[in-house]
Amino acid sequence: MKKRIKEIGDEFAKIFKEVVAAAGMKYVGCEPIEANEHGEPVNKNDAKTKGYSKEYTKIMKDFEKRLLPEKSSIVKSQNQEYYQSKCRDLVAQSDNDSFFRAAANLMLNSGSEHL
Repeated sequence: MKKRIKEIGDEFAKIFKEVVAAAGMKYVGCEPIEANEHGEPVNKNDAKTKGYSKEYTKIMKDFEKRLLPEKSSIVKSQNQEYYQSKCRDLVAQSDNDSFFRAAANLMLNSGSEHL
C-alpha cells in the first residue's frame, strides 16, 4: 500500500504540473495544505511558506476533487479483485473444511462492495 500511495503521489505531481502550466502559472509544488470549500488556504502562513498563491491553491484543490473519485474507484476495484482472489484460494484449499469453503463462497457470491 505504501508503494501504491507513493506512485499515486508521483502521478499527481506529474499531472498537476501540466494543469498548472495550462493555467499559465509556475509550478511551485503540490504538498497538501488545508483549504476551505472555496480553495482558500486555512493557514495563510502555510500556503506562503510553500509559495502557494490563492489561485494556485484553488487550482490544486479543484484538481484533487476531480482526481479523488477516479483514484478511489481504481483502489476499490483492486481491493475487490484481491479479496476475491483470496476467497478463491480459500475455496481451493478448503477441501476438508466445509466451514471455510462456505464462508469463502458466501463472500464471493455476496456481491458485497466491501470485498
